[in-house]
Amino acid sequence: PEFWDPSTGKISFPALFSGAGSRMLVPIELAPNGSIFVVFQKPIPKKHIVSYQKSIQLLYNKEKKIEARIRENKTYILKLNSGRKITIKPGKISGPYQITGPWKIEFPPDLGAPSSAQFNELISWPDHENEGIKYFSGTAVYLKEFILTKEWLGHLKNKKTGSKTRYYLDLGDVQVMAQVKLNNKDMGVLWKPPFMVDVTDILKSGKNHLEIRITNLWPNRMIGDEQYPDDIQWKRKGKWFLPAKWPEWMKNSNKRPGPRVAFTSKKAYKKNSPLFKSGLIGPVRIIQEVVLTF
Repeated sequence: PEFWDPSTGKISFPALFSGAGSRMLVPIELAPNGSIFVVFQKPIPKKHIVSYQKSIQLLYNKEKKIEARIRENKTYILKLNSGRKITIKPGKISGPYQITGPWKIEFPPDLGAPSSAQFNELISWPDHENEGIKYFSGTAVYLKEFILTKEWLGHLKNKKTGSKTRYYLDLGDVQVMAQVKLNNKDMGVLWKPPFMVDVTDILKSGKNHLEIRITNLWPNRMIGDEQYPDDIQWKRKGKWFLPAKWPEWMKNSNKRPGPRVAFTSKKAYKKNSPLFKSGLIGPVRIIQEVVLTF
């Protein structure tokens, strides 16, 4: 079997599967709302795993050796198709390193929010006491410096066991998209769970600089605008309210006057409509993963 990831284009080769008559049994773990293509086009390798005791990731690498990717300090028993059992121990894996507050948040101008704010802990924007942040829609930048010790970071390769260690930045709950920069290196855009990116080659001992651009949806700003008096005349058409005429400031390409920020050609939300969770909610963590090859 081959796993083809439609979101990244990456192809991986699971080493855990078994045959049963004319069928092939392949365990698959999917993230929330996840999907994957399973493709069969190559002969079955002589060595593969048919059962395992704990949940770990088992893949073939480029050298066609089996890699066990482990994130917990446990003993794992694997059974090969030959009937032989293998016991593997990852050695010492440090628990997740949680990046805590305070966080500096920068907001763009002319969208109702202050230019910057400090969050002592990560919360959804609608839970903030400042109304500009509560109803903010757009892209805000989270800035944070954190320090990793050499003891926690450890070595990328253990000469005694031959294992390698990889590190992942896990953003936890994100509403709804994130662009990550670590130590000035753009790590790309994350748009679905799990909001996680491999930072093995970027992370360093000592001071690390993290920048996360979070973009949410538009409804919160439109609900926020409904807290203020109308500055447009509306007419009802079916279940929608549409502008009776286009406002002069829009026809003249001017900035909208007054406290309202957003504009839509339909009234889609009311003053008391529920707000959408928004922002970086976390927790934000660095996760270690030991890779054993056999």
